[in-house]
Amino acid sequence: MKKYLIGAIILLSACKKESPIDFSAIDAKGDILFLSRRTGNTADWHMFLMNADGSGQKEVANISTTCARPVLSHDGKKIAFSSVDNTNTVNLFVVDIDGQNKTLLAQGRQSCGSPAWSKDDAMIVFAKQVTAAGNSDIYTVRVDGTNETKLTTANNNYSPQFFSNSNTIVYAADNGASWFGIYKMNADGSNKQLLTPVARSFSDPKVSSDDSKIAFTSLDWNGSQIFVMNNDGSGLQQLTSTVNPHYYDVGFPREGNIGPVWSPVAATLAYTSYANGSPDVFTINADGSSNKRLTNTSRNDENPSWTNDGEYILFTSNRNIDVSWEIYIMRSNGQSQTPLTNYVGDDVYPVFIQK
Repeated sequence: MKKYLIGAIILLSACKKESPIDFSAIDAKGDILFLSRRTGNTADWHMFLMNADGSGQKEVANISTTCARPVLSHDGKKIAFSSVDNTNTVNLFVVDIDGQNKTLLAQGRQSCGSPAWSKDDAMIVFAKQVTAAGNSDIYTVRVDGTNETKLTTANNNYSPQFFSNSNTIVYAADNGASWFGIYKMNADGSNKQLLTPVARSFSDPKVSSDDSKIAFTSLDWNGSQIFVMNNDGSGLQQLTSTVNPHYYDVGFPREGNIGPVWSPVAATLAYTSYANGSPDVFTINADGSSNKRLTNTSRNDENPSWTNDGEYILFTSNRNIDVSWEIYIMRSNGQSQTPLTNYVGDDVYPVFIQK
């Protein structure tokens, strides 16, 4: 009798209608750009737009992209992204937010990406590797595709970012050694300066909204960690120290903490941490205080990005096994975690667009 009762409970649970999502705690005003694999019978990534409450999901034209976060211009009117064509050439494009006026900016045989906009949206800085055996170098180009300029000429150079004055660029480079450092240079490629200590590897520099600080990630064998320094390289501070308690790949370092992203309105960073095994979204102040875990599931919560007012954080999660990867929104304190896309397929890399 007991087994029949259990079976009846399971059947009733399976037939129970899922409660509608409550958006009353979310009042973000804007749109969200993201990548999705829901187009046709293909595994290609395409750009989609939706309202901040998840409604009105629509494709941005029929544009295939690489699986990397699309980069929005400061005025919210254009998108920079990379795409691979049928000759395996990597193309860097800009396109209007409605999918119109797609413009080819640059091409690389091996890679061409990591774009970042100048403050006035007139220029884009990016990294390009022309051949498999060659180095990756930093370039700038105008948004109409003219005046492509190579800024570095030696070793491997990655992850460029403009300071808000658009006169200075921060980037990562290996300098011909076995370690990577964080550098800055003038926007014309002159006056290159190493900002981080020698013989330690760092990557993924991100400049704070007021230009005063740079956040970045270490590439240590004992796990990647988040660091912050002043824009001249002084005041270096390690903010995190945890590592994944599990070894998923024997012979490789365990995951630590990665992907720092500055709040637009405060000296606060959102980042992804593996301290609890599966990745979670955390926030921490630039002085190392108030380190807070925001997500807490047994699956993956990662790739955070902020709304323009700093009130909300978007992120990607696969916590709902029925829909795979999905876009979520939550308040900056971790409350009101709300799924938005609810589509059977992969939706990743959310970017907020202020209305």
